[in-house]
Amino acid sequence: MQITTLYVMSTLFAVIISFILSGYLLFKWSRQEARLLSDLPFLFGVTFIMQAINMLIQTLVAAAILPDSLEVLRVRALVIAGTAFPMLTALLIIWLPGQKRHHVKILVALLVYWILVALLAPDSTTVQALLIPILVVMMFGLAATFAVTWRTGRLKEVRSELMLVSLSLIIVSQLSRVSLIAMGLVFVADTINVLATLIATVALINPWYHGSVSAPSPTTSMQEG
Repeated sequence: MQITTLYVMSTLFAVIISFILSGYLLFKWSRQEARLLSDLPFLFGVTFIMQAINMLIQTLVAAAILPDSLEVLRVRALVIAGTAFPMLTALLIIWLPGQKRHHVKILVALLVYWILVALLAPDSTTVQALLIPILVVMMFGLAATFAVTWRTGRLKEVRSELMLVSLSLIIVSQLSRVSLIAMGLVFVADTINVLATLIATVALINPWYHGSVSAPSPTTSMQEG
């Protein structure tokens, strides 16, 4: 099918670009003098890598290399967890920097829930119904967070306005992807996704900021002042 060929070629291109940009983010993070697993470049680098792997699995299914089965969906759900947890971590360190002792508890609770749903849900509809809303809330939560940090001038080491644009594009890409594929315009969704990843990379590296790009400290958190 022509649409399948277009789907595969377009998505593979997006996957390759995502891997390159993610690798660049992680490389820049690894060159920092002080590195933390809660640093935003690391978190989003992991997020974009896992997103690319998820897109790759979708492509293999579309190309009939992998079966369109519940088992494959379970694997995808576990991969998507790799995008959800960095996003949740980012939300926690920005909004609740003074409650670090509770961060691990929250992350572990979500991890247990996610694994149980991914492995034990009886069908694909249940998996999607129980997991997709969590992703949507996190994505909108991050978009709202960067909108606030942009307007308030907090989190200066990250270009919040660019992160807001990036997250908005990702949301648009995800919400419109199925419809665009049906119309034979999958390359539009993939182009939006690549553009969003590129913008986020620039925002997180922030070449305009002369300093170390790291996770927000109490002086740059939402609880400042």
